[in-house]
Amino acid sequence: MANETGNLTMLTDDGRIFQAYCSTAVSAGQLVACVSGDDVVGSGTTASASDYSISDIKIVPKSGTTGADGYKHVIGIALEDGAAGDKVAVATRGIFIMQGSAVTAGAPVVGAKAAEKPYTVVDAGSGDEPYVIGRALTGTSDDNKLCIVRLNI
Repeated sequence: MANETGNLTMLTDDGRIFQAYCSTAVSAGQLVACVSGDDVVGSGTTASASDYSISDIKIVPKSGTTGADGYKHVIGIALEDGAAGDKVAVATRGIFIMQGSAVTAGAPVVGAKAAEKPYTVVDAGSGDEPYVIGRALTGTSDDNKLCIVRLNI
C-alpha cells in the first residue's frame, strides 16, 4: 500500500512477524538486532518505495552488534535457525519461554547486557526504559532459568 507520493509502503499489516536476512548465523530463540545500512531502499533523488527488497533488512544475534551494548538494538526474536544469507522469520510481539537471569515476575525486561547471552532477558534497570522489550510474566530465581515473557518490541 502506498500513499499518493509513494513515500509510505506497508510491509506488513501487523508487524508481529517479519522476514529478514541473516548477516551471520542466527539461532531460533536468539534476540536479534538490525545491521542494515543507511539508504538501502533505493538511493539518490529517484529512490522510491518500489526499490524495497526483503534483503534490505539484515539481522545478527544481539551480541553481534556492539558487544555489551547489543541490548540497546534488539528488534525481535528469531523464530528459526539461519546461516549467513538465509531468510528467517523474526517476531516483535508474542509470549515466549526464554532464559532469564534473576528476573522479577511482572517487571519490564531488556536483553541481557552481557554480550555472550543472546537468549537471556534481565530486569530493566534505571536508564533502560528506551530498551525495554517486554514484561516478565513469571520470574527466575537465578541465572539461566526459564521464564515466560510477553515481548512487545
